[in-house]
Amino acid sequence: MRARRLRERLGAQAALERTVAERTADLAASNRRLQQEVAERVAAEHKLRGAQRALIEANRLAALGQMAAGVAHEINQPLAAMRSFAGNALTFLERGRLEPLKDNLGQIIGLVERMARLTAQLKVFASRRRGAGGQAPAAQSIQVVAGWFRERLAAAGVALKLDDAGLSLPLPPEALEQVMSNLVGNALDALAGRGAGRIELRTCARDGLRCLEVADDGPGIPPELRARILQPFYSTKPLGQGLGLGLSIVADLVESSGGRLEIAERPGGGALVRACWPAASAEVQDT
Repeated sequence: MRARRLRERLGAQAALERTVAERTADLAASNRRLQQEVAERVAAEHKLRGAQRALIEANRLAALGQMAAGVAHEINQPLAAMRSFAGNALTFLERGRLEPLKDNLGQIIGLVERMARLTAQLKVFASRRRGAGGQAPAAQSIQVVAGWFRERLAAAGVALKLDDAGLSLPLPPEALEQVMSNLVGNALDALAGRGAGRIELRTCARDGLRCLEVADDGPGIPPELRARILQPFYSTKPLGQGLGLGLSIVADLVESSGGRLEIAERPGGGALVRACWPAASAEVQDT
């Protein structure tokens, strides 16, 4: 009986050792397979990062090409017009005709200002993530931007309604004015040729957010284009009437300051662009 029990123990021990050896071999094989999979995934990740870098570089070069073409088109037109006006100005000067000379010089000044606005927009695009930081009362920026567009609005027959809730927004004044001017300018472009249009520029507090809204009663923006128009150099305007940087600059300024930009349909028809930031603790949370 003792010999039998000893044989059983030895047999059980041998069986246990075989089981341990088998499981150890299985674990070793699984570990080798796991190491191989990790190595393959690391290699695939390196390849993916390389492909992403190549894609980013390709997109950057494509964007530079689009920018160069757009800038050339935008600048060549006013340059050609300036050459014509300058030639006429010389003729009027020789003939002593001061009134048309003054008009030509005024046209040249306007064209120079147009090119200055273009280069300023490109400068903002090149450094668009530097606009974060600071606070600005919206009321002051609203009045500044309204003054910028006063003549264009009157010439187009478009009314601008201002409504300020007394909020401060988390952007420095120049960046906030850039956001407002781009949004109002886009709304004004959308109303071109329609007559008796209406643009609303307002701030409000809702659902724990501080919001800046620009709405118009124009044709609106189709849902399928609302994401695309935020991409740099994408424009729905005719060739030569914009580089497609405005909304991209606005989106980056808003997002880099902790906000978000939304494009929606205005109740009653038209477009609504809303920039929202978390409400400050001292401000009203809901209206």
